[in-house]
Amino acid sequence: MPKSLGSTDWHDDIPFSTEYGDYYYSKADGLAESRYVYLKHNNLPERFSTTQGENNTPLTIVETGFGTGLNFLATWEAWDKLPGPKRQLYYLSVEKHPLSAQNIARSLSRWPELKPYQQALLEVYPDTNEGFHIIKFAGGRLTLALLFGDINSELSKYSFAADCWYLDGFSPSKNPDMWSDTLFSLMSQRSVSDATFATFTTAKTIRDSLSAQGFSLIKPKGYGKKRDMLCGHLNTSPQPEMHRFYARSTPGWSVSSFQTETNPAAAETDFDALIIGGGIAGICTAEALSSSGLNVAIIEQNDAIPSGASAQRQLAMYAKLPTINNKERKFITHSLMFSQAYFRRLQSQYPAHTFWNACGVLQIAWNEKELQRQQQLMLNNPPPDSLVRLIDSDEASTHSGLQLTTGGLWYPHSGWLNPNAFCEALSTSKRFKTYTHAKVHQARWSDTGNHWQITTDNMDLSAQSLIICNANEAKHIAGIESYFPTKPLRGQVTSVKSPQLPKSRCIVCGEGYLNPAQDDVHQFGATYDLNSEDTRLSASDHSLNLASIQKWLPAWADKEQLHEAIIGGFCGLRCTTPDYFPIVGPVPVLAEMRRKFSRLRVDASSCADEFGEFYPNLYVNIGHGSKGMVTAAFAAELITSLIRKTPLPLSDELKSMVDPARFIIRHLKQKKL
Repeated sequence: MPKSLGSTDWHDDIPFSTEYGDYYYSKADGLAESRYVYLKHNNLPERFSTTQGENNTPLTIVETGFGTGLNFLATWEAWDKLPGPKRQLYYLSVEKHPLSAQNIARSLSRWPELKPYQQALLEVYPDTNEGFHIIKFAGGRLTLALLFGDINSELSKYSFAADCWYLDGFSPSKNPDMWSDTLFSLMSQRSVSDATFATFTTAKTIRDSLSAQGFSLIKPKGYGKKRDMLCGHLNTSPQPEMHRFYARSTPGWSVSSFQTETNPAAAETDFDALIIGGGIAGICTAEALSSSGLNVAIIEQNDAIPSGASAQRQLAMYAKLPTINNKERKFITHSLMFSQAYFRRLQSQYPAHTFWNACGVLQIAWNEKELQRQQQLMLNNPPPDSLVRLIDSDEASTHSGLQLTTGGLWYPHSGWLNPNAFCEALSTSKRFKTYTHAKVHQARWSDTGNHWQITTDNMDLSAQSLIICNANEAKHIAGIESYFPTKPLRGQVTSVKSPQLPKSRCIVCGEGYLNPAQDDVHQFGATYDLNSEDTRLSASDHSLNLASIQKWLPAWADKEQLHEAIIGGFCGLRCTTPDYFPIVGPVPVLAEMRRKFSRLRVDASSCADEFGEFYPNLYVNIGHGSKGMVTAAFAAELITSLIRKTPLPLSDELKSMVDPARFIIRHLKQKKL
């Protein structure tokens, strides 16, 4: 992912693009122009009011050209200063040539009233590599999504429905590629009915293109010395409202026919959303949904959360990137970068609780095969340095605190999570409720009540939306005919206690992994066993872990020393899928999907015009295997976007990789279903 930094010069301390020969904002007063053109003529901040949004859905703004971030900060300031209840805000901005953080800081320094917002942005401003970067502010109530890439080729890959558009970027005469029919057609396709737009330009080509796409046009007076500007709204709805949300490249089988589309506001329920399962996927989903303003509860059959394989004392954020830059690497990279920022942000929100330890992850080149794999990874369109870089044995020894004879891959922003401390921190905010000792026996959709009814051992609960996060138990919920081809994969880690053993400063990975010591306890592993679901600790699996770490990290300790120091360990059942990617999204109705897509058994290219059938307001987030710390938080963001109808955080291609209906389609084509 190559960097694409904007080439910037300075004229009277105002940023000037040498590539486009234009200023980034008005020489008179860029902030005043932003407020006048984009806020006033999109009827903002009046539309921030909670009374303006159906079901209090977030307001989605899409901007063409992030530039210095001035429009975003002006919008954030107006939203932040609005008294009383207000809608959540989702701000999606596309930028082909992102500026560096240093240039953004210099560009915005002339407006001291924006300083607190500017500082907050620059603290989390992402690396300027291509891709979709999600940043949360105001406790999760304000989302900034930065899409670094060409607007005409990249924006169409993402699913969203805009409430209003900021048409910015450099003037059409100097940046004609951006002001294209591709953009105006996309605006019509992916806007809610009556969506608004505003722009500084009144060029005839722009007016004609917008008018042709169904936008009404108004020419108010322009800002300052400019004679006029342009604004208006979409006055046509050529397709079903919810179909406007999805990218045209999204496969039909993953999009609902909307025959079962419901209005959640019509339901009077105990909760907005109920989550079945208190592992890391369920906890992240509860945090994301509650941060978005929903009333949420977790239902857990065990006596506490975290539960299952997520209940061990140290959860390592470890990812093994494919050597080629394929869609699998893109998904893992997106997930990893999001998760690093997610836990870093939450840790800053709860400073009294230490749960996220960004100690870094070192993936050592422990044999010749692994060395060649790492070298190939860094040669084939290498990932950004901020994510991972290749280091030598001296630097590897410095980072780990161990005497290593080989280098490896260094992930500086990864680390490990204490899941118990994480849950304790979240419990202090009382954002969501937890019911333990509550095994779900049945889930039933009430057409009359327009909600889900959940029956457990000792109570009944109701919710507008239901999210299944209980891993291997997901396919055993009565009342839901699901198709989740998951398998339990037993894994055991070993704990040894010894003050004499060298203490690693970071997570060290080879054939297995070694966590940093806590109170002289070193945890390492883990085994992989598809043939057993027994979660009791096994002496033979301890022996396997000892043999493994002796093979890939022989200098750390000898086998006898480790064997004598064993004090226990942890064993859990991972939830794995046939393609090793999680299952995340709406739950398809198996019988209806088999009926609608039955022709795939004889013609794999058929059914292109068919839409899927899904349970109303039912979602799943399972199948993370041993990569839960990498993918669970990102999956929770996807679930939240689907429920709240905000832009999806990944392209249609990557969404299809985790879509719950993919196995039905795949297995029909293979005549396995």
